[in-house]
Amino acid sequence: MDLSNKKIIVGGWPAFAEATGVNKKESVENFDWMPSESDKFYYTDMRAALDAVEGSREWLKNYVFDKNKESYPYTCSMAQEVSKAMSDKHSGASGSSMLSHYRSALKDWDTFVFKTKEYVGLREYKQQQIPLWKVKSLLDKCRILLGTEDEEMRDFLEQMLLPECAKLCLSGMDVVEIMAILCFIEGDLEGIELEDNRKKGEEEHKDLMDSIEFLYEHPIRWFDGPSGCSLRPVHPTYITQRAIAEMEAKCPGYIKHIENVLFAMGSPRKPKVSSWNEAGREEWASFLRAKKVIV
Repeated sequence: MDLSNKKIIVGGWPAFAEATGVNKKESVENFDWMPSESDKFYYTDMRAALDAVEGSREWLKNYVFDKNKESYPYTCSMAQEVSKAMSDKHSGASGSSMLSHYRSALKDWDTFVFKTKEYVGLREYKQQQIPLWKVKSLLDKCRILLGTEDEEMRDFLEQMLLPECAKLCLSGMDVVEIMAILCFIEGDLEGIELEDNRKKGEEEHKDLMDSIEFLYEHPIRWFDGPSGCSLRPVHPTYITQRAIAEMEAKCPGYIKHIENVLFAMGSPRKPKVSSWNEAGREEWASFLRAKKVIV
């Protein structure tokens, strides 16, 4: 791997975040600090749209999507007024996304600023800091060097290690000092990796929950094809225990519902209808009612 654009950032992410202003607070609804000119435009445009519609800020701050009143989020009359006041550079989807992001800013400005800066800052930090595997490789050399009693081997390792670290911005230090810095960076990068994996897992869980909530309301979709659903998780056996437990808490009887879905999926009496005309839909509805998948 090419490390020519990498260096050892002493102090790791905490030092980098402090030096680059990640921790610096900003004035409420001032977006001059945003590194992306595109993002800056869209947020200031949204701010102007809210200024133009009386009561819109309080509405957005307290907005909760009500499936009984709206087909999709941000389709109510107030949302439509705000959308009309926004730049025509927004599409319908980007406008809804912008409303959602701005809502986060209104609800907790300091957290919004920090999270936005953190996202950009971590990306830049990972681009500049040496990767974890390189940290571990250098640490291994430090430990071997400090552990050997062979003077010739120690001299050989020092001649390899010290110039290598100097190229990575650690010059004028002995092995013990270098090792202390690398140990901190190792823990720092491992913590970032752990948090990245946690966030990824939470995003996957949220996507799964959204999907199985939809499938609970439209169980016919479990029968999209011979293998199951065309949506995630494809088959009920791929629903995680965490998701099943959360669905059971939200919708008592969900576990039994999934058992019925599995039983119906294995039935040789499934309708052979491939078209979704009125007769086909009714045949499937009768089958699913008989299998207690729907009531």
